[in-house]
Amino acid sequence: MKKVYIFNAIIFILLLSNSFIIGQSRPYEGPDDPAGDVAAERTGWMSGNRVLLFYRNTTELGDHKSWFVSKWPNTLEGSKMHDGICILMGARVFLENDSIPVTSIAEIESRTDLDTLYYCQSSYREHMDKNPAGTIEWGLYPAFGYFNEMSETPAMSNLPESWPQLGWPAVGNELIWPGEWNGRFGRGVMKADQECFFVVNDAQDQEYLGPEDTVKYYPRRVYGSNGEVISDVFIGDKKQDVTIQRGLSWGGIGIRVQARGFQWSHPAAQDAIFWEYGMANISEYDIPNMYFGMYTDNAVGGESSTGADDIAFYDSVANMCYAWDLDGIPVGGGKEPGVYGLAFLESPGMGYDNKDNDTDGLIDERRDNNATQIIGPTDGIADVDDFLAFYYLDEADLKDHWDADEDQDWNDGNDENGDGVYTNGEDPGDDVGLDGVGPM
Repeated sequence: MKKVYIFNAIIFILLLSNSFIIGQSRPYEGPDDPAGDVAAERTGWMSGNRVLLFYRNTTELGDHKSWFVSKWPNTLEGSKMHDGICILMGARVFLENDSIPVTSIAEIESRTDLDTLYYCQSSYREHMDKNPAGTIEWGLYPAFGYFNEMSETPAMSNLPESWPQLGWPAVGNELIWPGEWNGRFGRGVMKADQECFFVVNDAQDQEYLGPEDTVKYYPRRVYGSNGEVISDVFIGDKKQDVTIQRGLSWGGIGIRVQARGFQWSHPAAQDAIFWEYGMANISEYDIPNMYFGMYTDNAVGGESSTGADDIAFYDSVANMCYAWDLDGIPVGGGKEPGVYGLAFLESPGMGYDNKDNDTDGLIDERRDNNATQIIGPTDGIADVDDFLAFYYLDEADLKDHWDADEDQDWNDGNDENGDGVYTNGEDPGDDVGLDGVGPM
């Protein structure tokens, strides 16, 4: 059994939740957030274990301005590891008659008269598109509602004063759980030693909505009963005191990103930060093509861009890129810097391309298929050797499983009479509901 060992390393682990934009997701039923606003920007520090990281609630992690914006280990012997990280979300939209979206993949593939617009949504300290005056970045901005507006930091589990005072945005305009942590693992649950939480959207991206643009994409519109467009959704409709671009149409591709960072001080995870990004399409239209990636500006050892001596490599089996300092000497001398790695733990593949996108032995990459029947231990597995290696299993671990449980990790209850319903004291398993609160 192949095992991957990583020594002396700081690792950022990325997880993408299953509210995706990639043609295999359910309709969005979350909060009705206002357009992101520069006035909502806050900064914080992840310091819950041996990794120290400065971050912004725009999704930008780290910075290049000082020594202590990223550091490992978080001791006097620690070194700076990178100059910044950001998420990248690429998409194409297809239009007819200059502004009418076409979302059918079959139609897109068969037609040659469609216009195509390309987007790459992000937030970073450089390389950002801006308005003609150069004063406003056309990227991701945080939404109000997910932190105490009097707080200097985004909402963090260890800082109750940073939580929104009236409660957390839920479905539509509903607020829930005032005075309690809106935890990833449930209502009031703090399993991580430190957790942060924020939400961004791309409403401020006006790249294709200027007066000079002839082909335009309006992601959010209000439709009448007969399917006619009544109006656009505008920046400032939800929160009228928005500080930038008020009155302009909601721009971008209509993407909402819910981000969380986690740190554990347990020795098994003390050198890692886990980041989870849940992306939702809040526009009126399907997005046929969408890609997610990460940009990282390495600076292992703290060298500036003019004197950097980093070298990097990508391991396609571990789904990890990593970088290290070539001469092993950080700025100012001292202890040899660690290795900086960035890995994808879970992300969506292409559900219908009949390929194993992540080398886990599975071809079915869909996230929304329904369980219909129990199948055999190796049924649904395209390459058993890859499957066992990817999930660290032995062949004896394979079992009969539901056809929608491709990786065989469901922990079901005990339906003793086999009627498909947990009744009369039968064990329903450990699912206590999305809010983390079990029966009272």
